[in-house]
Amino acid sequence: MDVENRLVLSSDVEIFRKYKDDRNLEGLYPHPCGTWGNVDAFIKWGVSMEMFDKIKQPGMKVVDLGAGDGPVAHMVSNMGYDVVGVDVKKYDFKYQSLAVMVTKDAIEFVRDYEDNSVDVFMDGCAVTHFNDRGGDEETPNKGWRSILEAVYKVLKPGGYFICTSDIECGEKTAIGEFITPEDIIRMAKESGLVLTSEFNYSRDDRFSHSRNLGVANFIFTKTGYKALHNFLCIQDSDVGGQGVFAKVDIPKDTILGVSHVKMDGEIHRTPLGGFINHCDSPNCIKLLEDNKYYIKTIKKIGWGNELFLKYSFYEVK
Repeated sequence: MDVENRLVLSSDVEIFRKYKDDRNLEGLYPHPCGTWGNVDAFIKWGVSMEMFDKIKQPGMKVVDLGAGDGPVAHMVSNMGYDVVGVDVKKYDFKYQSLAVMVTKDAIEFVRDYEDNSVDVFMDGCAVTHFNDRGGDEETPNKGWRSILEAVYKVLKPGGYFICTSDIECGEKTAIGEFITPEDIIRMAKESGLVLTSEFNYSRDDRFSHSRNLGVANFIFTKTGYKALHNFLCIQDSDVGGQGVFAKVDIPKDTILGVSHVKMDGEIHRTPLGGFINHCDSPNCIKLLEDNKYYIKTIKKIGWGNELFLKYSFYEVK
């Protein structure tokens, strides 16, 4: 299910009601306030998990921002991941897991964290409430700006920031607690984070709740250069020479890193671009962002399989 980088739709309500019921999430993770009964809550929790499933890799370190009494940190922890949940209020959720729950202001927590040390940050509609009073056209929500800048510093290259958040649905800048997806994405880009795919801004058939707010889902990534992700390797290829192979199952729409850089009118290959082999029916494509080409999967790639591009910079002989 593709829920990332778009608004939640009215049609998603029954999909995620079924998602919750089929997995007995309300029974497994009972909420002290009965919040599973709130439609916007179970949608955001379900969407968060669906997006995490898209990018998860073994051994990831995960931080849930504004975890509160929600179940997401515990659901991710129970999948075998190293999880820290942080919230300004004391944890009061009866369910216990191996997730480490920290009582601290989330912005301060991230700013104090070691640079390039976290694989995934998650936000289930907490960050938008971090806003201090005030704001302007450039920074309509100061909490969003502070978190995006801090997350970029702490994320590992190739790491992800998963967000599902209440948003204003007008197309003009709104200043305050709730802002437009356009402004969230703009501030993320200014902080160095980019979306994993093009955002669908359509407001058609959008889900709405209190104050006519919508809900938007994002997966941002830190695309700082890394020669090769830990889940990729170079080995002998049946196509010829050596190629790039998956060390784990890689989901569709995963950004794998920088393959080529445009400089002074020339295109320079990185190790990833140099080793990935050509195929007329590829499982990856190139995406241009500023002066860099990134490789993205266009289908799920199973463990041990080779990655392929359709070459376009020069003729294949």
